[in-house]
Amino acid sequence: MRILARANEPASVDKLYRAGADYVALLPTIAGQAIGRIVLADNVTILLDLPNGEMVIMKHVMRPNIRDVSWYTRKTGVRIIGIERSSGPIVMPDGQIVLAHDDAIIAVGNNEQLKTFTHLL
Repeated sequence: MRILARANEPASVDKLYRAGADYVALLPTIAGQAIGRIVLADNVTILLDLPNGEMVIMKHVMRPNIRDVSWYTRKTGVRIIGIERSSGPIVMPDGQIVLAHDDAIIAVGNNEQLKTFTHLL
């Protein structure tokens, strides 16, 4: 038998695990992630929900761009961890790489950072 518990406060999570729960669902975090998925659904592919409330997303560049990767990082706070190009993937791109039409950007950030990022891209 598996025990799933629900918590409303972050301080309750450890208590529920100590009480014997196998899994604990922290409702405010789950709700935030669900809202983030709804807001970002039309623009991006969500690759991964991280336990700290951040998400890993992939966004395609739809128009030619003259900005380098570091500009987006400074403006939005997202971390760009990869670029998928027709010539091959770029892992952990340096800040000088300029985004091209049809690049797929893989970025990490919270809901607000990612929302701003997708609007700028």
